[in-house]
Amino acid sequence: MNTLNPPSSLPRRLSLTAKLSIAATLLCVLCVLATSVVLGVRTAEAAREQAQQQASLAAQEAAGDVAAEIGRSFSAVQTLAATLHGMKAAALPPSREQLDAMAKQVLTQHTEFIGTYSIWEPNALDGRDAEFAGQAPAHDATGRYIAYWNRGGGAIAVEPLLDYEKAGANDWYAIPRQTRKPALIEPYIYPVAGKDVLMTTLAAPIVINGQFVGMAGADLPLQGLSERVARMQPVPDSRVALLSSGGLYVATQDSGKLAKKAEDLPPDALARIARGEAHRYEDADGWVHLFQPVLVMEGVAPWSVQVSYPLNAAMAAARQLLMVAAGAALVACALASVAMVVLVRRLMKPLHELGQTMTRLSSAEADLGVKLDEAGSEELATIARGFNRFMGQIAQVFDQVRRNADGVATASSEIAQGNLDLSSRTEQQASALQQTSASMDQLSQTVKQNADSARTANDLALSTSDVAKQGGAVMGQVVSTMKDIHEASRRIGDIIGTIDGIAFQTNILALNAAVEAARAGEQGRGFAVVATEVRSLASRSAEAARAIKGLIGTNVERVEAGSALVDRAGQTMSEVVESIHRVTQIVGEISAASREQADGVNQVGQTVGEMDRTTQQNAALVEQMAAASSSLKG
Repeated sequence: MNTLNPPSSLPRRLSLTAKLSIAATLLCVLCVLATSVVLGVRTAEAAREQAQQQASLAAQEAAGDVAAEIGRSFSAVQTLAATLHGMKAAALPPSREQLDAMAKQVLTQHTEFIGTYSIWEPNALDGRDAEFAGQAPAHDATGRYIAYWNRGGGAIAVEPLLDYEKAGANDWYAIPRQTRKPALIEPYIYPVAGKDVLMTTLAAPIVINGQFVGMAGADLPLQGLSERVARMQPVPDSRVALLSSGGLYVATQDSGKLAKKAEDLPPDALARIARGEAHRYEDADGWVHLFQPVLVMEGVAPWSVQVSYPLNAAMAAARQLLMVAAGAALVACALASVAMVVLVRRLMKPLHELGQTMTRLSSAEADLGVKLDEAGSEELATIARGFNRFMGQIAQVFDQVRRNADGVATASSEIAQGNLDLSSRTEQQASALQQTSASMDQLSQTVKQNADSARTANDLALSTSDVAKQGGAVMGQVVSTMKDIHEASRRIGDIIGTIDGIAFQTNILALNAAVEAARAGEQGRGFAVVATEVRSLASRSAEAARAIKGLIGTNVERVEAGSALVDRAGQTMSEVVESIHRVTQIVGEISAASREQADGVNQVGQTVGEMDRTTQQNAALVEQMAAASSSLKG
């Protein structure tokens, strides 16, 4: 058998001290947990914002450095283009030797350049291209000035520009010629002194009277810039890259991506880079990417600095801080729990003493004069005063109870005597009810027998009524037959009267025949004999007819008398049938009344039985009351 209490009973078994300690500890833990959660959320947000701010500042700083560096280099190129524009506009075009000297001077002064040059449209310089055709290295077969001063081999040297009219490879020349504006060319790889160099071109067009005549340019190698940018790490595990307006990598830690399209960036990011917009996004791998535009000068396509960092690395310090905070919170919860338990026990000590006092009061040897100390905190003092007043009232109540005990004993004696009398009368009544119940049972049997006899008489009356009805029907048929016999006798009498009349007439005819025969004499003698015989037959027929008529008359009278008797018998039979029908109805009513009487007697018997049981129960209750009164009296 399982003797364990259900889990729901466990809180009832805990003491008030334990409940308060648990509640206070849980409240403390909840407060610490809530504080830790808020602190964790705020710390995570602060770490995220700090990482973004550091990355943004680094991107802005890198963008400013790149813009300043390229801007300084662009100023030298624009100065060279402005000088050439001034000389050409003043109708004092520079000589080709002067162009060599100026390009070499710019290259010497700006060590960041790998090469400088100026290139002119056909015959746009001095109209003497044909004179210099084929004079290398500053000219090609067209005679155009295409000297490219560079330090690709270490020392400054000159070589001809290549592919300046080759579509797709001459953006450094075609773009400023087409736009007539300064241009920062997309990074590309160009052979210099037999070496492939990643560079960009700073191009400044020379436009006179709205017509493009040439350009000045400088090639800026990007290796040093790429290395400086790639070494930047504003956030742990971060990466910094420099992208051109066309989305090509100018600087990146992955050298294999240099001068190649940034296909790992979404199209929206590339479009924003081309428009020179600062933006950020977070990819599916948890990396945050910040883009800061590099604005060299107005009208020049902007580049962009990309700073990418993993959010997990940026949040590492925050997670470490949260772990420390969680540990501190656990320690604080433990210390607070211990402090709460000690404090609650100390505060609950007076209540514990009160509980012990109440336990002693509940024992058999309780001292109702016990008093609690009313000193202490206000709440406990209030409880003690209330308890002392309560005990005083309890003592008064017990005094009153003792004073009323004698009165209760006297009343109990009287009640006991009255209960004894009531018990005796109740027993007598129960005995009488038992006799009544037995008599009712006998009466019920008698009524049931009467009801059965009434049902039998009813059945016999119904059968007799049916037989009487059948006799009435037969008597009706007899009356009808007697009427038919009377009618037939009357008709026979009429026929006999007719026969008598015929005999009378025959007799007269015979008499007449005899008279005629007498007159005829001898000849009529035979006829007279016949007439005599006929007369004799007519006489006998008349006598027979009269005899039959007399008999038939007698029969008719007797039939009429029988018919009258039959009519009287039919009427008597009808009256008998009606009487039997009334008797049947009365017997049916007697049978129904007998059944109702039997049901009523049965119900009365049940009621008497119920009264008998109730009386017996009352007698038992009276005995119990007498016993209770005796106990109160004792």
